[in-house]
Amino acid sequence: MITAWNPRSRPLSPWQNRKRQHRLFRILDANGYRFLRSLCGVDAWWEESVIVYAMNESKAAKLARQFGQKAFVYLDGRRVWLMYV
Repeated sequence: MITAWNPRSRPLSPWQNRKRQHRLFRILDANGYRFLRSLCGVDAWWEESVIVYAMNESKAAKLARQFGQKAFVYLDGRRVWLMYV
């Protein structure tokens, strides 16, 4: 699970976040990844995210870094991990 929203936990405008998220969609599509859009958050901090199927941990970390994220959520089939990058 990854997002392009609010890089380095700095809030951007809704327009900027949507533009970044659509860029993430294009990258995933271009590389043949299937994904499901999701909404994640707590209290006042909500972000649009994607659940990406069949992406390995190193590719997910690279993508998270590319979009300036501090972390992403990774599921290995048995556990859920919060992976810092």
